[in-house]
Amino acid sequence: MATSPSAPPAAGRAAADPEVEAVHAAALDGALLWPRTYAAYQRYAAMLDDAAAAHALRRSRLAALLHHAVRNVPVYRERGRHRAAPADPAEFLATFPLRSKQQLQARFADHCDDELRPEQSYSVHTSGTTGIPFTFLTDQHHAVHLAALNLALEERETAGGVFHRRILELYDARHHGWFEFTSTARGFARVGSGTLRGTEDALRATVARIREFRPDSVTGLPSQCVEFVDLVAELGLAMPPAPAAVHTTSELLTPAARARIEEGFQAPVRDTYAMREMGAIAAECAFGTRHVMDERLWVEVVDDDGHPVADGKQGEIVITNLMNRVMPFIRYRTGDLGALRPAEGPCACGRTSDVLQLTAGRSNWAIELPGGTKLAVLTLTRLIRQFPVERYQLVKRRTDLIEALVRPLPACRTEDLRAMEELLRATCRQSDSSVELRLRTVGSHDFLSTGSRKQVDFVDLTDR
Repeated sequence: MATSPSAPPAAGRAAADPEVEAVHAAALDGALLWPRTYAAYQRYAAMLDDAAAAHALRRSRLAALLHHAVRNVPVYRERGRHRAAPADPAEFLATFPLRSKQQLQARFADHCDDELRPEQSYSVHTSGTTGIPFTFLTDQHHAVHLAALNLALEERETAGGVFHRRILELYDARHHGWFEFTSTARGFARVGSGTLRGTEDALRATVARIREFRPDSVTGLPSQCVEFVDLVAELGLAMPPAPAAVHTTSELLTPAARARIEEGFQAPVRDTYAMREMGAIAAECAFGTRHVMDERLWVEVVDDDGHPVADGKQGEIVITNLMNRVMPFIRYRTGDLGALRPAEGPCACGRTSDVLQLTAGRSNWAIELPGGTKLAVLTLTRLIRQFPVERYQLVKRRTDLIEALVRPLPACRTEDLRAMEELLRATCRQSDSSVELRLRTVGSHDFLSTGSRKQVDFVDLTDR
């Protein structure tokens, strides 16, 4: 679902806390959608090993999506009027142009369904790991099928069944201390989340709560999982009992990080390639194969001219979301590089979907400060996104110097930039008083590249 549902707020939390209110609103919506989610889950569970059924399903869904787009979405309407759709939906898809995040932003309304129903739609904000803030629309249909397929896949690796789980989330939490909630999107799993910031006493209390929670699985950014393992070791504490697996996502998982996480948690790592616009795109199974979620996504790999490359050849990953009708993402450019190949028969896990290999992706590690402390990039970018900016990027120029490059929107005032700089500077100095932060407004061509085809929100020049 777009936001996980929750139990009542913990003691001491203000009832008017907007974070908690948002979770409560999603809890009600998630509960109402549960019958549809469970029915879809049963359908997916019954067909995961049926290659023919899955192939037919995704082709029919692609045909339906493209037919809907040329009838209801302004930017695609002319395509439907002047071209006869080929019988093969894949051939029809190839006639659609690639779309970037910037193009969707520039013509937001023209990419939305003219007949969308606001009461069934969600406005979602991306995490900003590309340095480009982005808001898009999705709907209940997409939320139902995203949750249902994830449940069907997780059922196979969950001792005691997918509906009896405790999940620990390790993200850069916006709340303080320990927080628990029940997630209908995860089969009524109990989810616990604790921030890794605060005094030593507060951190010790959070680690103690996590051990008491005894999670069946852990999910989080690779950098946050590594930070947790390092923190527990630094404090001289015991790790929680070994979970069944640690699920990492949203960042590039390096071999070193995988090894550190597996050693620390005494559990295997299952990495998922995902983005907010699509949800999970391709996930590692227990046998290390990264399977595409092709029941609800159509994934292509293309060359510089936008033409599909041969199986196994590297190119840019382009995705069509088969389930989001209110704002169809058709041939959406991710900026990530990878290679796609058909499955060579059923995997040992039973899956028969395409296999995706990532060759370059998002790396959003914490910034290591001179005193040895680490500051999550996400902590700073969330502060930047409070202000009207079009793009941003953090650059570590020296071990003690971080520069914030910002391209303001017209609505951004001088006092906004001043307030942003002071907020960023105070946050950095709270972690390490020796750190200097400078803010600089720049043009679109002044942002630094790291070799991927997408803008990134953090570049460490001290590593070069």
